[in-house]
Amino acid sequence: MSSAVSYEKNDVNVKVMGIIAFLLVVLIAGFVILLDDYFVYNVEKVEVREERPNPELISIRQQADEQLSGYGIVDKEKGLYKIPIDQAIKVVISEYAH
Repeated sequence: MSSAVSYEKNDVNVKVMGIIAFLLVVLIAGFVILLDDYFVYNVEKVEVREERPNPELISIRQQADEQLSGYGIVDKEKGLYKIPIDQAIKVVISEYAH
């Protein structure tokens, strides 16, 4: 019982492999172009949304501005009062300057 070892005696068809490689490159390039267009389309959609201000965000920013730039009473019994942030910065700087 002799065991015969064999191997493939035909070469790889270079023409077929070249065509397959070319088609794969074209397919990958197509996917890259489609993904780029999809990304650009979605970025433009987001930019359009940002142009219309959100009423809730405007309200939050107005409240924050009022807190930072207004006067008020925090605790009258303890003598805590609220002053604008710009003025508070000047007071702190003048206290540390002396």
